[in-house]
Amino acid sequence: MTMVSRAHERLANALWRVRSVYEEDARQRFWLCLPADVRARLSVAGDPYGFALSLVIQCCDQQRLGVMLRWLRCLENDSKPAMQVCELAEGLLEAEEWELSGQGRERDTWEQLRKALREVPYDDQVDLLCQRVVPLPPEQIEAPSPRNAWEAFLDLKEATLGPRGEDPGERFLQLLAEYTGRAELVRAVAEWGADQRHATVVKRSGWGGGEPFRPLPPPRLIIKIGYDLGNLERLSVAYRLVTDPDDDWMDVCEAEALTEVTEEELPRRISELIIWAESQQAADHGKLRLEFIFPFSLLFRFVVQNWPLELHEDAPAPSLGSQYEIIIRSEEFARDPRAQRICQRRWQNLHEGRGRVGSSSTVLEEGWENVANYLGNEAIVAFVAYALPGVDWQRQVYAAVICGVPVVAWRWTGKNGNPEAHFLSILRGEEEMASGKQEMNGLERGIKNLTKNLYLSRINRSTAEMRNRSRQSYDLSVIYHDYQPKPREQRQVLSGGNIR
Repeated sequence: MTMVSRAHERLANALWRVRSVYEEDARQRFWLCLPADVRARLSVAGDPYGFALSLVIQCCDQQRLGVMLRWLRCLENDSKPAMQVCELAEGLLEAEEWELSGQGRERDTWEQLRKALREVPYDDQVDLLCQRVVPLPPEQIEAPSPRNAWEAFLDLKEATLGPRGEDPGERFLQLLAEYTGRAELVRAVAEWGADQRHATVVKRSGWGGGEPFRPLPPPRLIIKIGYDLGNLERLSVAYRLVTDPDDDWMDVCEAEALTEVTEEELPRRISELIIWAESQQAADHGKLRLEFIFPFSLLFRFVVQNWPLELHEDAPAPSLGSQYEIIIRSEEFARDPRAQRICQRRWQNLHEGRGRVGSSSTVLEEGWENVANYLGNEAIVAFVAYALPGVDWQRQVYAAVICGVPVVAWRWTGKNGNPEAHFLSILRGEEEMASGKQEMNGLERGIKNLTKNLYLSRINRSTAEMRNRSRQSYDLSVIYHDYQPKPREQRQVLSGGNIR
């Protein structure tokens, strides 16, 4: 959590004087432009200064200050108050951009590159260079159009690696230096490429420079819970702390498992594992993510998001769902090569825009006897299960997993409204319903960010509506099968890690 400083206070004091903050309708428009993970923790109601301070803190905490300032300038058309805000934010912004793009580099080299790129306007030719590197669909970019080449470079940091593992941002620098011919820019790019102080450097045959520094992926504590073969009335807990995105989530060492664990003591033993894992992870890792593997015979017995995190004997224990992203996996899926192959094809369908969300409501229309045909449609990349007349949700979850659906969600009780609508709102990271076309455009992004959005929805209780939404989220469990040979890398944020 960001430590609130005088710099934050001064920035908020200037921000609340901007029309997009003090005027109610303008503030609503501004709020809608912010990234979903900022909106999720930010109430649009309240006094202007309170909104401004919360906005600054959330943006700094989630490394979204630069995006927020770009939207502010866009909406305010570079008004004098907006430009004053940007001037006051420069120190905080530089610190954020260094964290996002400068790790593993010499600070002087990074500052020289930043200065040179900020002096290059973002014109049509620079836009063509960006498109040549990677054609980023506009719906995948949270920020408005760049104003200079530096902002374009930061946007490319959001893109995945190219087919040969090349970094789009680094390739863009080479093309830009060739295009402009500016002496300062050419020198800055050359020094940037020659900087050998990365964690690893790999020379590429097609162009100069080294592979950019890759921050460590989010650490994952994989916990496999099953029956103790020596005493079937007790449980065994195998575990593994994973930091390599290429490691298979199914590879958990059974030899080091905890044995003879009773059901009553299971939450406490999990708490001990979490404390151990957090003591092992490197300082530059992100927040720990919990990944549980259950056989179906145990899957529906435990609501892991409600388990207490027992830190101190005499202190109240928060729930795991309020502290961590939680992923649930099915052991049956791990033993079914056919389901895995189908799952991979569905991920590809999602990437190509052919994915959609299925639900029990359609099963009800088509009849349970036709559920295999319905779930066999490989366009279905997610399925929401809830009780039907004569068909419980456990059977539907089982059918979806065996049919290779990557994401399966179910509601433990039927008390909290429409589970299908709630699941779709989690995908969007917001409460408003969207049109069918908007749902399709945002489906891939929502699926990739599902575990992050679910975590945020569980902890955001700032309003009565958010508190109700939080209660619903604790009642929702999600299986997330990301079984792929080579998970794609992505930037170091709490957003699903290597899940692609």
